Amino acid sequence: MLSRIEKMLSETEEIIIFLSIFSSLIVIFVNIVLRYLFAKGFVFSEEYARYSMVLLVYIGVSQAIKKNSMIRVDIISSFIPKARFSLDLIANIFSLIAAIILIWFGLKFTIWQYSTGQKSIAMELPMWIAFAIVPLGGSLMFMRYTISTIGMIKKASRKA
Repeated sequence: MLSRIEKMLSETEEIIIFLSIFSSLIVIFVNIVLRYLFAKGFVFSEEYARYSMVLLVYIGVSQAIKKNSMIRVDIISSFIPKARFSLDLIANIFSLIAAIILIWFGLKFTIWQYSTGQKSIAMELPMWIAFAIVPLGGSLMFMRYTISTIGMIKKASRKA
């Protein structure tokens, strides 16, 4: 059941990544063409691309964690192979803490933005929606690191 939910989430993330890149590319390209040919363009294009790229980064981090593609410094574990599990576990715990911090402060800031009722200039998007990307990304990171940590522990217990 959990793997099925994780698979659906992963597919949804990949679709969002594709749509984010593709739509930003189209909007920026059309805006460039309009500015050079007609000296007019979309007012919202820059803002749209910015928010789309922020979403892309947070969803991309989740996918990178899933595919074990995050940058890591493993010089110590390469010299001391027996310490690899412990060091990877510590790294995952620190990453879980970082995800919790993102969720906590992201939620606080999103709630504050909601209370102000502020909207973006060009798109008139409520700013709390744009800032909600941060706790969403932190939640995805937390979920992925939790799954990774459980997998590491299961793998280590099978070896033992």
